[in-house]
Amino acid sequence: ASHGSVVVAIEHKDGSAIYTETDDGDVRPYVGSVGGESGRESQQRQRAAEVCAVMEQIGDLAVAVTTKVTAVHSFAALSPPLVIDPNTVTLMGHSFGGSTALRAAADLDAARGPRASAVVAIDPWIAGIQLETASTIGVAAAPTLALCTQAMLYPSNDAAIGRVLKTVCER
Repeated sequence: ASHGSVVVAIEHKDGSAIYTETDDGDVRPYVGSVGGESGRESQQRQRAAEVCAVMEQIGDLAVAVTTKVTAVHSFAALSPPLVIDPNTVTLMGHSFGGSTALRAAADLDAARGPRASAVVAIDPWIAGIQLETASTIGVAAAPTLALCTQAMLYPSNDAAIGRVLKTVCER
């Protein structure tokens, strides 16, 4: 953090992640979606809401981390205290997390609260983004980088990535 970088990783516990554990140690394996594409849209909406909730609480999170680090390491005080500007946050995600980052950034734009300063979508799996309304859902005005390997450039996803990134460029 002294050099300007803090990583916050959200663990989605709804079965849409490849693997996760709850706080009490229960393993939650990947279960996919129930209901096909509409189920994916619902999962992505939930994931984006979780990201937005963290963004809204990022200042409180910085205070909590400062307090915890100070207590654990017996410092008199963390100096300087951790400060996170919510308007300088880059959202990143891989696969379904890539499209979740795109959607969360757009939702933050629409909410007129803290905004993502950039989006990095790594091998985005464009599931859950309603491509017909991509001008308002799933596309933010933030600078966006998509890193794609051949594994995710199968025809339907390739076309979807192209449509989403075209819409990003038009904003």
